[in-house]
Amino acid sequence: MRRALVSHVGDIPRGAVVEGAVLAASLNIPARHAAYILSQLAEEEARFLGWFRVIPKKGHFPNGRLDHPRIARQIALLRQEGVPFLDPMRVDLGRATLWHPPDTYRNRIWADAEDDEA
Repeated sequence: MRRALVSHVGDIPRGAVVEGAVLAASLNIPARHAAYILSQLAEEEARFLGWFRVIPKKGHFPNGRLDHPRIARQIALLRQEGVPFLDPMRVDLGRATLWHPPDTYRNRIWADAEDDEA
């Protein structure tokens, strides 16, 4: 599952975004699980993977969390790629380029997968 998630995130084009819940649904996992996996990326992985293109539901970052280093970094990276914002904490989903993940894994039951994490 981790490998599939990282692969999907690696496919998100520069300047595009996807809501975490949409990405998680395409993998048939809870959004919380996808967010946890991305939060645990090694620094080397994070440097080369567009993890920051996976955004919160409705593009709205938690209020008052701009001082959180990871959120501030994510917003800065999105702005560098030209992702439009409505305000400092919300991506303008009406103008942003939305990426749609493939449904390759939508029917997979990950608890039964033995070889995915090998």
